[in-house]
Amino acid sequence: MRFVIIGGGCYGTFYTRQLLRAADEGAIEKPEILVVDHGSQPEVVGLARDERVQVVSADWDDFFDHYFAARAGSDDDQIVPPPFTPHVALRWLLRWATPALIVVTAAAPAFF
Repeated sequence: MRFVIIGGGCYGTFYTRQLLRAADEGAIEKPEILVVDHGSQPEVVGLARDERVQVVSADWDDFFDHYFAARAGSDDDQIVPPPFTPHVALRWLLRWATPALIVVTAAAPAFF
């Protein structure tokens, strides 16, 4: 099973450690962990010594465009985004659905 973790900072490092721990305890078998970060030396790079972890330096939008085009139909992949980046998936969806879909986005009003 392939896990694609978006971001190699504190969240990505935490998720990577959790997945490695789960694999070591037998909860998941032979995971392939792909961590995508737009920096050249993200925090998670220290965990890449484990052969189950691969760190990819790429822009998230470019990565998703190529990744989903190449892996169409793969049901085993699990995308693990940080909790504060729903806009990354939304941007990919908008690029994929356009021009068949007309979408208007606007900033949400501030509530505080």
